[in-house]
Amino acid sequence: MNDVLNGAWAFVNSPIGLTIVGGIVLYLLNRFVRPNAKWAKYEGTIIAAVKYAEKAIPDGSDNASQRKLDEALKYVLAVYAKADPAAITEGIQIVHEKMEADGVIK
Repeated sequence: MNDVLNGAWAFVNSPIGLTIVGGIVLYLLNRFVRPNAKWAKYEGTIIAAVKYAEKAIPDGSDNASQRKLDEALKYVLAVYAKADPAAITEGIQIVHEKMEADGVIK
């Protein structure tokens, strides 16, 4: 019995064993721990706001990224007057990065 436990422990501490155990732990964390982003319920409007700001503010203008963020924030807050500006700002930045990575915007 002791040999079986020692063998199992040696397997878990091997590179393949650590990979398997790490994969299982990550799977369980992703399955049961859901991030509850405050901005997620505004995601559709945020996407529209990012697209609008990208078209409204040219890339070569002064402080283009700050102006685009401000324009998108104004757009979303106009739609949701009582929304939390900090949560919306975080959402705009995250959605913008994702849209750039996906090639939706340049």
